[in-house]
Amino acid sequence: MEAAGFLMLITLFGVSIYDFNILKKSKVKISKCFSGAFFTLFINIVIFIIAMALEQVIYGYTKDHWVIIGMILIGAFNYFRFKGRKLR
Repeated sequence: MEAAGFLMLITLFGVSIYDFNILKKSKVKISKCFSGAFFTLFINIVIFIIAMALEQVIYGYTKDHWVIIGMILIGAFNYFRFKGRKLR
């Protein structure tokens, strides 16, 4: 469980930092960079909670497949979110 939690934190904060860097490189105001990164972090936490609920319904409480399910969901969501982003 410790490795799963560590992987979850790396994924959550890694994607948020990546989002912040993309916004900063595109010369967006720093307050918008922070709000965008915070929004990304919040949405990714919600996705991980949904993944945990799906894992408990499918596998029960004994396995840690929620990390894999959560990473796939976060990867798909953020890929389309970053690809569809239109920056000024």
